[in-house]
Amino acid sequence: MIRTVNLRTMLGILLVAALWLAPGPARAQNPEQVPPAPTLKKPQAPRPSTPAPTEPEEKINPIVVPVERVIVPVTVRDGKGHLINDLKKTDFEILEDGETQDIASFSTDPRALSAVILIDTEMSDRAERQLKETLPALRDSFSDFDEVALYTFSDRVDKLSDFGADRELAYRKLGRIVELSGNTAMVPGGPVFNGGPPSINGRPMNVGPPPNYSSLKPVGKRIVDAVFTAALALKSRPTDRRKVILVVSDGNNTDKNENSYADTVRLLLDNNIAVYGITADQIPVLNHVEITNVLPKFSADTGGDMFFSFKRETLENVYDSLTEQVRNQYELSYAPKRHTLDSVYKTIEVRVDRPDMKVTARQGYYAVSVANLTPPPGK
Repeated sequence: MIRTVNLRTMLGILLVAALWLAPGPARAQNPEQVPPAPTLKKPQAPRPSTPAPTEPEEKINPIVVPVERVIVPVTVRDGKGHLINDLKKTDFEILEDGETQDIASFSTDPRALSAVILIDTEMSDRAERQLKETLPALRDSFSDFDEVALYTFSDRVDKLSDFGADRELAYRKLGRIVELSGNTAMVPGGPVFNGGPPSINGRPMNVGPPPNYSSLKPVGKRIVDAVFTAALALKSRPTDRRKVILVVSDGNNTDKNENSYADTVRLLLDNNIAVYGITADQIPVLNHVEITNVLPKFSADTGGDMFFSFKRETLENVYDSLTEQVRNQYELSYAPKRHTLDSVYKTIEVRVDRPDMKVTARQGYYAVSVANLTPPPGK
């Protein structure tokens, strides 16, 4: 009996020892002796990678193309200003830098027009009133085959309508703009004119009428920028059309333009665009502002023309005569005898073998034409 008890006791001790020494889940853990959970380190932001060096942007150099064929539209008038339409190819002579050129082609066929009309909205009230009254005549001077875009300008250039837009709607909008701009003139005032003229001993002084401030509006117009914008619009128009810019303005231009006159003329000549101007015969003089009428120079350099009047009857006649003149010009062309890859200016002189004729044509061109002034799409 004693031997049996000792054996069971020994077996129990061995079993407890085995359980205690057994690894893993067979061994019960004391909660107080559970190892602490591992401390998680705060994740660190990845170091910024050094950006790969970017390739320098490709510079878009203007593409210059030698001029192989020079086109010269020509207007011929007699001593009384009447257009001469019966001349032949043999009646003309073209000289480049003083050297006679061979006329390669000659045409008198009427051409459809691509025209940009630039309207100055900072003219005198009288000029703007006359312009508004003659807008129907201006609209009717262009045929259904012509395409016309309308712009206004003063210290900035605004497009009213593009080529192919509803002309009637565009001219109505232009009429409202001209009318509003004409109502912004300064009202005479000050101690002399408010409440009537001054008096001495009860008798009114004769100081004359109040000054017409409306005829001296602020001058900050950018005519060169306006012409440059119009030239860009005409640059992509079909080459079988006559490209013209008609500027209706008093000609007051300041030195605040972003584009230079030289760059603008280059753009006009490279794209066979002529500038025509309608302006007043007199320009108000303001001593504190430098004013230059660039319209006559634009027209002379590009083979256009100038008309000097803002009278209603004259304006209505000018519109018709201007479009008739442009549409029915003689068109001559020649291949220059002396080619050059340099961007030099070549003078052009057109002569007519008939006495007392006034010839109007472009005065020159650049030997290479700038074919690409802006980067291609996607650049």
